[in-house]
Amino acid sequence: PVVDFYNEILLSYPNARVILTIRKLESWLKSQQKFYCCYAGGCKNWLEPWRRGSNIVFGTECPSPTQAVKRYTLHNRAVVDAVPADRLLVMDIPGGDGWGKLCSFLGLSIPSNM
Repeated sequence: PVVDFYNEILLSYPNARVILTIRKLESWLKSQQKFYCCYAGGCKNWLEPWRRGSNIVFGTECPSPTQAVKRYTLHNRAVVDAVPADRLLVMDIPGGDGWGKLCSFLGLSIPSNM
């Protein structure tokens, strides 16, 4: 997924603004585990490119909850560390961040139909 290539994107587009979406760890883990077990049909049933990608991202085809949490936490910290503060917006949409915060960051007005 594109989230794993943010450094390459920043190298290609050095003035790009970055939006990092976050949420409470418990909520993220529940969603991640649901995707891996249910939506994706279980990691043992994945096509080879997905298994290879999971090995690259998590170090295993079927990450444990502990491995997933570690990767999520490290990824978010790495993005915050890599992107200059004036070009980074961290949004917690389930936590209440919305159009106001996003539009302010982008220098745009809040859409009237929202």
